[in-house]
Amino acid sequence: MRSISIRFGGYFLVMCFVSSTTLADASESDKLRNRVTQFYMAVQMGQLEKAAQFVLEDSRKSFSSAGQAKIIGFNINSIALEEGEKSAIVGTTLKMMMPAMAQVFDVPDSSRWKFDSGEWYLDPGHPPETYANKQKEYYYDKLIARNKKGSTAPPAEVKFDKELVDVGSQAKGKVLQIKFPFTNLSKDSIRLEKVYIPTLFLKDITTKTEFKPGEKGEVAIELDTTTLFRGFDQTFFVEFQPIKEMVRLRIRGAVFDAKDIEAAKANKQ
Repeated sequence: MRSISIRFGGYFLVMCFVSSTTLADASESDKLRNRVTQFYMAVQMGQLEKAAQFVLEDSRKSFSSAGQAKIIGFNINSIALEEGEKSAIVGTTLKMMMPAMAQVFDVPDSSRWKFDSGEWYLDPGHPPETYANKQKEYYYDKLIARNKKGSTAPPAEVKFDKELVDVGSQAKGKVLQIKFPFTNLSKDSIRLEKVYIPTLFLKDITTKTEFKPGEKGEVAIELDTTTLFRGFDQTFFVEFQPIKEMVRLRIRGAVFDAKDIEAAKANKQ
């Protein structure tokens, strides 16, 4: 493999080239990385007809560049072969520039590639499932269906003892461990797939992730109060598979300097 670095303003754009003579000995992941590299290089250079040759034939007519933003660089972060190894999810960071702006910014992206007729092709018709899509399907759509009058929607298969924990007033600098117990109401085993935490002061420390029918478990969260002051109220979601459920959990409380807490105690005496 060889690469060329080009300076663009304050950025270095790195273009990677993989020699075609090495592909026969490369793993499928390496072959896919080479195809993805060639695709984005063609898009970056505005060669959309060439880029379309890396797209599944059924989707080539609808293929177009991403909005009005121009890709001026890219990085392939991850390649994960899916079950059967006939498709894969590719994670990238695209360096974009809007024509009306002089600012370059990074955009995280993911795409699905399919192995077809002995080669890898971008499959824009079946994009990877995103967090937003999961949240809508697994939580909001199910919540609306279950609350609808006369609903016949199946009930939730995970039951939390509590979905809100109020930690009260805490001294700044404390690290708290908060637990949300739950029960698997499903007839089958389930797994805790992921805890989606949107903030740095909360951390998922859950250990066990597989639960048999009727088995109890818990989501464990670490709360670091170092960066907090006064009232806070944070929600986050927990995903369970294969039942396709998401549960909304919430932590709230207030954080004060130790001297403020002592002063408040003194005023009460």
